Amino acid sequence: MELTLELGYEQILELVKQLPQVQQVQLKKDIEQITPKTSLTDWQKLLLNGPVMTDEGFEEAKKTRKQLNKRWKMS
Repeated sequence: MELTLELGYEQILELVKQLPQVQQVQLKKDIEQITPKTSLTDWQKLLLNGPVMTDEGFEEAKKTRKQLNKRWKMS
């Protein structure tokens, strides 16, 4: 026999709050083990090793932004 429940996040959270402290700690450890941590590491690698804007590119972006702001004000 199979039973399927559809519980929302708030309902699950309320059930977890009813667990004894020891079981809450164990649940937290179990969740941390199943949660992929590599995506955060990959994201950090991208931020650290990704492309960087040059000073010239930054100045060009500021100039373009200034021109666009003037045109928007004219409209």
